[in-house]
Amino acid sequence: MTKTSTCIYRFLVLSWYTFLNYYISQEGKDEVKSEILANGARWKYMTLLNLLLQTIFYGVTCLDDVLKRTKGRKDIKFLTAFRDLLFTTLAFPVSTFVFLAFWILFLYNRDLIYPKVLDTIIPVWLNHAMHTFIFPITLAEVILRPHSYPSKKTGLTLLAAASIAYISRTMLLFLLKERGLLNTRPADWKLISVPSLDSHKLFTCDNLDDPPIPMCGEVSFSSVLCQGWKQRERQRVHCKELGL
Repeated sequence: MTKTSTCIYRFLVLSWYTFLNYYISQEGKDEVKSEILANGARWKYMTLLNLLLQTIFYGVTCLDDVLKRTKGRKDIKFLTAFRDLLFTTLAFPVSTFVFLAFWILFLYNRDLIYPKVLDTIIPVWLNHAMHTFIFPITLAEVILRPHSYPSKKTGLTLLAAASIAYISRTMLLFLLKERGLLNTRPADWKLISVPSLDSHKLFTCDNLDDPPIPMCGEVSFSSVLCQGWKQRERQRVHCKELGL
């Protein structure tokens, strides 16, 4: 039977991930920051999907612990099997990938993944909560509770299916935005989102055949956040004046 201290630890981790998901959802209500989460875009960020995945996993884990203690049983067959499958095929691999991919790119060239200007927009503690603490928390789970691993074929199949589903949805959002089906801007704006782990670029002005100019060409998403809505209005007016 799981130790009480381990149960308390898992409950605290569940509470932590629940808080992070709630905090980020509240941040999405901000008029400028909501650009990141517009039209379901939140669910193409692997960082945010990982937070949701960890919340689900620790929710299942806590439920498994509670049922074992209340029923006095060593295993709740289905729930324990599902917990182990979820951890070994998704929760651990995804959190490890997010941690390694983010920090390798950050150390190589942070502008590729997390431009310095974002330090003034996203709190440092939130950055570490999303990209740093996830790995030691997951590693602690490996140490605290040995899990039953599925067959190599089953594990790789589920991981591949999840990866294909994620990439397919990301590309679908990209294509819909490119065709203007998810465009929420005025008619003279076109929003194209280039999918990556955590960074996007915006291309403004419908007429992209003309050479881009500083105000209406390619700008990084982080710079758009910093400029805010007033700057975007100036860009729109500038584009109209030039007949673009």
